[in-house]
Amino acid sequence: MKKFKKGFTLTELIVVFSIMGVLGTAMFAGYYSYVDKSKEKLTEYELSQIVRAVDLAILNDEIDDYTDLTEAKLKSIYQDAFDVALGSDQNLVYANNQISYTNRGVTYQYDCLLNKYTKK
Repeated sequence: MKKFKKGFTLTELIVVFSIMGVLGTAMFAGYYSYVDKSKEKLTEYELSQIVRAVDLAILNDEIDDYTDLTEAKLKSIYQDAFDVALGSDQNLVYANNQISYTNRGVTYQYDCLLNKYTKK
């Protein structure tokens, strides 16, 4: 009489689950890298929108130029442009002709004189 084998051996199951674990780990690492890059790009985009709002305020003669800008005026322009106050995880600072914006743990700076964005 022949004995028929039913199911998988323990070794086969261990190998399959090990492979699944390695693939899952690689997938999650790629996912979190993608999420971090998305946070950075979104923060950079939001800072560019803040700079556009300041440029619009200059064009509308609300302020003369970047030298006339103060941190209080910057926050007021932000609130007028976006119809929302800064959140608890956001920080907007103006000092030494640089606008620094922090959101979602990412900080970007805009140098008003050099017209240049940099990540801190």
